[in-house]
Amino acid sequence: MSMMPPTAQVFSNVPDGAEHRHQIIEPLITALNGTGMGGARFPGFIFKDTSAFGQNCGEIGSMAPHISCLSERVVDSVQQTSVASYLAYTDLHVEVQPQSVLDAFTDPTPDAERSSHNFFLNISEKRTRQRAERGLGRHVACATEACARQHRSFYFSIALSGSHARLIRWDRAGAVVSESIDLHSDAEPICEFL
Repeated sequence: MSMMPPTAQVFSNVPDGAEHRHQIIEPLITALNGTGMGGARFPGFIFKDTSAFGQNCGEIGSMAPHISCLSERVVDSVQQTSVASYLAYTDLHVEVQPQSVLDAFTDPTPDAERSSHNFFLNISEKRTRQRAERGLGRHVACATEACARQHRSFYFSIALSGSHARLIRWDRAGAVVSESIDLHSDAEPICEFL
């Protein structure tokens, strides 16, 4: 951890929310790759915008993650427009929702009974819930496709809603989701993970 670049203000250019996800994707990739500010957050790996690669037509392998993290060793050999090619080599991916209200998960309040808390799609407004469901479905599809194309026991991804991130660990039995992490006030857990 002593070799880790400082975490203060590293994600300060990532907006709290945006009209379009690209307004979050671009500054996030800049911060993760360390462009213009020294060392990369994830040495030996490159984060790339892959949001335009997928057809999103519902067929297996048609959805691309918004951001793919690839090893520097393979980044040049990956076919630049192929969803399958990216997911076969992606070490982790980031799914981006432009606003925090589109987070598919809800953290319990500090005084809530955790065992009875409904943390999954706890959104009352119908249209917002449908958008959150579609985002979660895309996230699940990309993680499933990555696991199908790679010999892995588990896979990691990051769900980003506005400037709030969640780490997700996927395996054959399901997923484990972290509590929400605010990239502006507490970036250290994400930076340490990377």
